[in-house]
Amino acid sequence: MRIKPLFIAGLAVAAVAGLAALVVAIRGLEAGNEDAVRAEFRSLERLDARFNEEVARARLIVDVQRDVLYELLDEVAARMDDLAADTGPLAGIAPAMDSARADYIVAMREKVELGREYERRNLRLVNALALIPSVSDELLAQLPVTDEFDPAIDFVNRFNKEILAYGMLPNPTNLEAVEDMLYRVSQSDIALPDGAGTPFRRLASLGNAVLSDKQVVQTALEKLLAFPTNERLGEIQTAYADARGARLAAAQQYRWALLAYAGLLLLGLAWLGWRLRASYRSLDTANDALRDANVELEQRVARRTEHLEQAMADLKSSQAQLVQSEKMASLGQMVAGVSHEINTPLGYVRSNNEIVSTSMQEVAMLLTCYRDALALLDNPAADFEATARALQEMEQLKAELEPDTLLEELQQLVADNHHGLAQIGELVANLKDFSRLDRSRTEFVDLNDGLDAALNICQGQLKHRIEVVRDYGELPEIECAPSQVNQVFLNLITNAGQAMGDAGRLTLITRHEGDRVLVRIRDTGAGMDEATRSQIFDPFFTTKPLGEGTGLGLAIVYRIVNEHGGRIVAASVPGRGTEFTVMLPLRQAQAADTAEPVGVAEEMSA
Repeated sequence: MRIKPLFIAGLAVAAVAGLAALVVAIRGLEAGNEDAVRAEFRSLERLDARFNEEVARARLIVDVQRDVLYELLDEVAARMDDLAADTGPLAGIAPAMDSARADYIVAMREKVELGREYERRNLRLVNALALIPSVSDELLAQLPVTDEFDPAIDFVNRFNKEILAYGMLPNPTNLEAVEDMLYRVSQSDIALPDGAGTPFRRLASLGNAVLSDKQVVQTALEKLLAFPTNERLGEIQTAYADARGARLAAAQQYRWALLAYAGLLLLGLAWLGWRLRASYRSLDTANDALRDANVELEQRVARRTEHLEQAMADLKSSQAQLVQSEKMASLGQMVAGVSHEINTPLGYVRSNNEIVSTSMQEVAMLLTCYRDALALLDNPAADFEATARALQEMEQLKAELEPDTLLEELQQLVADNHHGLAQIGELVANLKDFSRLDRSRTEFVDLNDGLDAALNICQGQLKHRIEVVRDYGELPEIECAPSQVNQVFLNLITNAGQAMGDAGRLTLITRHEGDRVLVRIRDTGAGMDEATRSQIFDPFFTTKPLGEGTGLGLAIVYRIVNEHGGRIVAASVPGRGTEFTVMLPLRQAQAADTAEPVGVAEEMSA
């Protein structure tokens, strides 16, 4: 019956999950990272444009700052490292785009290397062009203004003009003129005064450097300006456009699938609505039947409740009878023990009294003889022979009775009687102390005294077969109901004695631990297995033969200890014995005057 609702719920969850998956897929395909990608493209385009601009400015040798181009080259190289790290917005979009991006990075790095070479040679060119005017002025200063050296002066001025023009805006005419003048310098066909040769050769060296570097710089510039970085960047943009188009096409397909899926869901919802309506009609019918069944059930419950209440009353009555039976059984055991303890001293007191009575008759006979003999001795008229005969009878009776010995025996018998009566009085006092008939229900007591009182009551069951070992600790007085606690000890000691049979050892241990007192009662009996130990505190559970126990003794013990706010636990090993540990608090949380005394103590008060 539960499989169908679970199946429908799982189907609904799967349907909603499928719908959500389609929506998420469409949003993921449509969203992409369009803004970041376009921003990246614009940034790369601006960077390439700045690169070309700085290269073109360096060609004009106007306000050229070496650091600007070098810093730009470092910036481009770092940007290519970032682009190659596969963490930017252009990474991972499509394989074709990743391939185009790799080609673009390679091209830009090659362009950066070419730009570094261009800047290095251009710097040499700029330095050479900057030195030519100063060297020319130095040479002109050494040329005298005479007709002889006018050709040399004209040559220097013309060379200065042509080489600077070539350095700024080279053309074939400049190149031809510069090469012709450098050839003339190499042929030394220009007349120079002494000392002017060195600056003239220096000027020629600078001209050769400009001629050489300008060609390299011009070639590098043309390569830089024609480098296909824009084409490579365009290939990335084309690949991105293709990938985005593919994603949008896939998103459109997902939209159609979403529409179809939504239509199916609507049909399913319509079918579910129809089924729900039919189910509601069925439920209404079932509710009517259930309402009638509830009325009938309430009537049955009312009748059953009456029967249960009657059964509960009968059970309580039976329980009360069983508890009373347990009390009477405990009382019978205690009375048997007390009777035995009283009969022993009472027997020899009775026997001693009979002996004393017989001895008193003999003493009376001896006293009669003494009285007769004294009467004859005091009578002057008494016959001598009668007096002698009376004295002889007295001596004979004295010899037979031995008055000194008889007196000692009588004294010993009287002492024995006193001892027997004292034992009886002590037993009665212990019984009275055990039941606490003359004390309030809750008071402060020493549990060591309670254990001794329980032992005295059980002495008839234990002596001559059970060795009792007392291991008492120093205990503070605890607040409790003494008669109930004594009953706990009596029941546990009685059970221990019965468990040990003809011989064994009973160990009583008391300890004070923090705010509680522990009493351990350990025997060397047969012990219990775990199954039995787990049930010993259950009412009516007993291991004794049928008819010998009610199974309420330990249940009563458990209740008394629990009502005192304590705990009782049992540990047992089959074949080695059992130990009960009673833990009682020093003070009661609330007065125990609501607890009724149970078991033997109650029967004794009755």
